[in-house]
Amino acid sequence: MNAVSTIEPQRQAKMSWQVIDMARNDGPHSLNPDGIVVRIARSLFGIAVPRRLANDGLEALRRFSVRAWISDFVPAREVQDFLDAGYTVTDAKRILAYVAHHRGFTPSLPVSPA
Repeated sequence: MNAVSTIEPQRQAKMSWQVIDMARNDGPHSLNPDGIVVRIARSLFGIAVPRRLANDGLEALRRFSVRAWISDFVPAREVQDFLDAGYTVTDAKRILAYVAHHRGFTPSLPVSPA
């Protein structure tokens, strides 16, 4: 094992937690950043709405995290997109526990995966 192989997972983990914390302030409009309402808000009112992240995996993490921060329920589609991006149910539970620690309430998933 070389130094790069041990540093890269640590860097990726740190970046993931930064995305989760960033999602706390993104708000519901960031879930559909290319939608008509958001485009109008940007152009007419100058409202700053975060855009999609360039990395699809981190974007799935961000969307999942935004739902966890703003909602009491994470829809099945967001959970599936999160899992399809390579994350695990354990990752989802860890994020929900982190959000619950800060919110005081644990968002729920559509089904309780094993």
